[in-house]
Amino acid sequence: MFNIIQLEIRKNKINTFILASVISSIGLLAFIYFIAFVAQQTNEVQFQNYTNIYKFTTLMGMIVFSCISSVMYTRFIIEEYKGKQMTLLFSYPINRKKVLFAKLLIVLGFTTVSMIICTAIPIIIFSLTEKISPIVPDTLSQQDIFSTLLMIVITAFITSMVALIAMRIGFIKKSVPITIISAFGLIALLGNTVASGYDKPMLGVIILVIIAAIGILVALELMQRVNRMEID
Repeated sequence: MFNIIQLEIRKNKINTFILASVISSIGLLAFIYFIAFVAQQTNEVQFQNYTNIYKFTTLMGMIVFSCISSVMYTRFIIEEYKGKQMTLLFSYPINRKKVLFAKLLIVLGFTTVSMIICTAIPIIIFSLTEKISPIVPDTLSQQDIFSTLLMIVITAFITSMVALIAMRIGFIKKSVPITIISAFGLIALLGNTVASGYDKPMLGVIILVIIAAIGILVALELMQRVNRMEID
C-alpha cells in the first residue's frame, strides 16, 4: 500500500497542491487582518470580537480547501478513470480497490492536514500580533484560541469528507466543474450549522460523525463500482 501511495504522489505532482495550500494560508492571513481593520474603520460590531473573526476565517478555510480537495480528486480519481488513463490504470497488476483506496487516502490525508496547518498558522500569527499591538477591541483568552484550534481540526475532517461526497457526485458524469460546484454547494449548506457548532464542540463532532459515515459509505460504493468497471 505504501508503495502505491508513493507512486500516486509522484505521478500526480502533489507539489502543485502544496503551493496552492501555502498561497491559501497567506490569503487567509491577509483576510483576517483585512476584516479586523475594516471592522474598526466602519464600526462593524459583528467583527469587533475574536470569536466571530476566527469563526468566519475558519469557514473561509473550509471553502478554500474544499475547492483544493475537489481539484485533487479530479486529478487523482475522475481523470484517471476515463478514456486512455483508465485503460492504463486497469493494466496495472494491482487490485483495483487498493489503488482507489490509496488515492482516497492521499487526498483525504492531504486535505485534512493542510487545512489544519494552513488555517491554524494565520490565526496563531494574528493572535500573537494582537497581544503586542491589538486591532480588535476585545480580550483574547487562551480558551478562545483553544476553541478555535479545536474547531479547525473538526472542520478540516468535515471538509475532507464533503469533498469526497462531491467527488462521487462529479464521478457520475466524470465532470470537474460538477465536482467543484458540488463541494462549494455542500459547504454552503453546512456553513450555518458548522458556525453554530463553533461554541458547541459536541455539535461539531456530531456533524463530523454523520458526514464521515456518509463519506465512508460513498467510498465503499465507489470501490465496488470501480471494481466492476469495464474498459470500453
